[in-house]
Amino acid sequence: MANYLILCVNSDKTQQVEKWFARADEQDKDLLPIEVSGGKRCFYFANQGRLDKTLDGGVFKGYAINHDRQELIYSGSGATPNVNRALPGCYIRLQRDLDDLVVANDLFAQLPMIYFSEGGVVAISDSVFILTALRREFGLRNRVNLDAALSRAWIHGMGAQLMGTGTLIEGISYCTPGSKIRISGGSGRISADLEKILMPDLFSDHVTDYRDTLIKGTKRIAAVVATMPTINGAHTTVQVSGGIDSRIGLASALMQPNHEVFSFTTNKAHAEDYAAAYPLAEKFKFTYGAQKPLQHCHREQIPSWMLSSAGICDLLAAPVGTPLEPSFTIGGNGAEVYKGLFRWRPISAMTPDKVGHVAGIQRRKEQLELPSFLHGNQFFIKHLKKLILKTKAKVGVDISEAAYRQCAQGLHSVGISPENPWASEWHYLCFKNAIDSGRFTMASLLDVRPLLQEELVGLAYSKLNPYPAPVDGSPSVVTDMLIALNPELAMMPFDDPRKNMTKEYVQERSKYLGRVEKVEPYAVVGHPTRVNSGPPGFFIKLVRERGFEGNFTHDAIKKLALAGYESVPASIRHAYEFPRFLVEKELPDRITGVSWHCKTAGKLMAFSLAD
Repeated sequence: MANYLILCVNSDKTQQVEKWFARADEQDKDLLPIEVSGGKRCFYFANQGRLDKTLDGGVFKGYAINHDRQELIYSGSGATPNVNRALPGCYIRLQRDLDDLVVANDLFAQLPMIYFSEGGVVAISDSVFILTALRREFGLRNRVNLDAALSRAWIHGMGAQLMGTGTLIEGISYCTPGSKIRISGGSGRISADLEKILMPDLFSDHVTDYRDTLIKGTKRIAAVVATMPTINGAHTTVQVSGGIDSRIGLASALMQPNHEVFSFTTNKAHAEDYAAAYPLAEKFKFTYGAQKPLQHCHREQIPSWMLSSAGICDLLAAPVGTPLEPSFTIGGNGAEVYKGLFRWRPISAMTPDKVGHVAGIQRRKEQLELPSFLHGNQFFIKHLKKLILKTKAKVGVDISEAAYRQCAQGLHSVGISPENPWASEWHYLCFKNAIDSGRFTMASLLDVRPLLQEELVGLAYSKLNPYPAPVDGSPSVVTDMLIALNPELAMMPFDDPRKNMTKEYVQERSKYLGRVEKVEPYAVVGHPTRVNSGPPGFFIKLVRERGFEGNFTHDAIKKLALAGYESVPASIRHAYEFPRFLVEKELPDRITGVSWHCKTAGKLMAFSLAD
């Protein structure tokens, strides 16, 4: 969700900015002016933004995990992370450096940092929508980034979010993990410089011993999980599926002497998951139950999605509210960073000229409807069916080439060649893991990802890793973590037989790794109730003024998607004919985040950002 806006302008634009913010009903609580040198003006705007002010005159919103100090740090506590040493968590941080302001986010970019610098205006936010609204206010055009838009016509997991640092709108850019933005004024015009640590340096291979690094990281996972129930008034749910990843969180929770302080849930709707997860409760003496109902501040889904996801992520998922009390969900999020998602390949083996089809879309002949004037034209019908009624729809060469260009640009920007043999997973780390996996920020900034650790990334890519580039549930850093936490749990069947580990194998690895048996919870600095998640009312007002309101329904999404299609530039509209067809003819009645047809609607809806 649109959690913040940092805006710095030359002095001649101050009056215009103040007039814009004057429309906000809660300006006295949400707007924090920040002093800068040279007559420039800087503003921080967020839900209860004044509470995010730090003792050093900067800003910190969200939470950070300092493993070295064994601390879980919440904003509003007085403690802050340093922009020069990014930490895991979910936060935005503004810090002074002499006359400059430096802005950075968390290590894995779970809270996005998106920006533009143009015409004496520097603006940083987690919302492309808010940045486009601001550009209109200053008379800056919101033109479609043609190459980025063309690449995003690819209906595929890699193409469901940004593939390069350029967003759907020209001039608005996304910051990969390890980035900082330095805002300088001095005696000249205000400007922004992007500083970044390249991936080989950010997650450099300092691993000297495989076992020691793995056990250290595994202990940290267990310690973070142990910390959550110690937070006063908080509720922690452990989600258990039939896979390997969620068992890391389960094993960590079961280490606690009184593990019933957690709530345990599983998904009965997925037969394979449930069949593998249900026996675990009886074996390890815990109880599945319904997730505790929490009070929420109601949010409409369409405004939330437009503020949070439009222009960077197609996933049509949005919560209906923001929790009013601290709640945490422990799952397996982050494991794909170590075990891979796209099968550890160069980008040329991944982009659609190699894949050759639109992922996940099965054409259904019975849903083809032709205009009445074509009825009876058998020659035309025959060739039309041959063109579009295929088992899987083909992707045009221009889309393929654009997808490769965007992926290559994104990877080059972080120091990785697109032909690196593991380029697909470096790309996953910088884009899908950050943007897609970070969508929890639409509801709250509080959800923890204990598996995401700097040294464990280095371990996964290390030459000392005995299980490099794992696929199809084969042994990996993740399976070793599970064995180190609970070998008995590792021996239990999974949802896919390929993931199952024999007793002999587990015992052999356990003998080598040892077992993590006792951890202490981290110190909690501050309290999550001081982290005011969600957008300020002014942002909701701006998005509703553009006609985006209500919740996800078939008719509402179809209408918005087809309206977005009308804003697709003529030069690339051919690439979106098939997405338009899917929305117009095959959009399901129930809008879900996992449906490719719904993701396709998200692609089209985002074009409404353009002028």
